[in-house]
Amino acid sequence: MSTPDNMYENVFTHEGSGSCPDCHYVLPRLVECASAYFENGHVVCEHCGKQVDLWRSVLDRATLLPVSWALPWLGATHTSIVMPMETGKYYEIQLTAHGAPPDAKILSAGFAPQGGENGLVMALEWRPNNRSGRFVGTVLRVVAVPLMEGPVPRVGNVLVSVVWIRGEESDAWPY
Repeated sequence: MSTPDNMYENVFTHEGSGSCPDCHYVLPRLVECASAYFENGHVVCEHCGKQVDLWRSVLDRATLLPVSWALPWLGATHTSIVMPMETGKYYEIQLTAHGAPPDAKILSAGFAPQGGENGLVMALEWRPNNRSGRFVGTVLRVVAVPLMEGPVPRVGNVLVSVVWIRGEESDAWPY
């Protein structure tokens, strides 16, 4: 079952490479501002005009976070989608419907229950038994399952959190 785009309640995408130490404005993606940094030794914050050490800014953000959360500060993209799911149902979540290009490569995906009137709902990834450790394509296939007590079937919001890169970016990212 493909999931219609209107099923999604909230979609958030994060791309950046650190933030200005003065005003905390998020800097552009590394691929967009790295050349200015290497040419000038800094990037200029678009919000306050301060000269920012891009490398220090990226490292400050990335070293504070777990690996999958740090990757967007290093150039990957993080997309979060909150959507209602009904237990016992199969869902296909197409990332291209939410800003990922068709050649995107998924680095990690996670799911978290977000509440529901009749109890929590969680998503489990549906994949073949012989799958390698890497994601293929831009579609996540999940099954909604009940978490803890409550009536079944039930509907609850699930956070789908995906870190991905564009296809033209380095093949080394998945490692």
